[in-house]
Amino acid sequence: AARPTTALSVQNDSDHALVIQTQSIAWSQSDGEEIYEQTVDLIVTPAIFTVPAKGNQVVRVGLRRPVASTSESSYRLALQEIAGPPNADATGVQMLLRIVLPVFVKPASAVAAELKWEALMSPDKTMTVRTQNDGNAHIQIYKFKLLDADSGQMFAMQSTPAYVLPGQGRQWQLKPEAQLPVLNGLLHLVASTDAGEIDAQIALETP
Repeated sequence: AARPTTALSVQNDSDHALVIQTQSIAWSQSDGEEIYEQTVDLIVTPAIFTVPAKGNQVVRVGLRRPVASTSESSYRLALQEIAGPPNADATGVQMLLRIVLPVFVKPASAVAAELKWEALMSPDKTMTVRTQNDGNAHIQIYKFKLLDADSGQMFAMQSTPAYVLPGQGRQWQLKPEAQLPVLNGLLHLVASTDAGEIDAQIALETP
């Protein structure tokens, strides 16, 4: 809230100039699905720019609206390379780079993610692991593993990074690597996130 503008530097390591166009995107989630919509909340200057060969360009990003009072707001900033004139000597397909960066706007109040976990084993031995973020800030879960709470043996793991925005949830379908006897119905969860490591015990529900 005290710094509604920021800047990033775009570096061009190639041997030719690149033309880049920016796009501001409002980012939300619903039932674990990502929702992207064009927005005017963010102002980006310059909106279109040329980065010289082996050069860089500073891009400034500002917030047009008041900062939310209690919860973090989420956006994406897309940087899209625009095709230049065709080279007469070139062959093959020209590949254009598109980079999409997360942008988080934090309120003046303290923010933190607060995750609640649960696990359900289906009759076909497929496990559904769910988490709900009841905090007021995002969290990015890099990977997690589930261990038998008593023996420490690996039960299942997941290694596809995913964001969970404030007030949202996400779930994963996992196939356990071993059919372990889960004593006391408890699993030991260890997760790596951008907010640090999570170490918790969760109950395994069975039909």
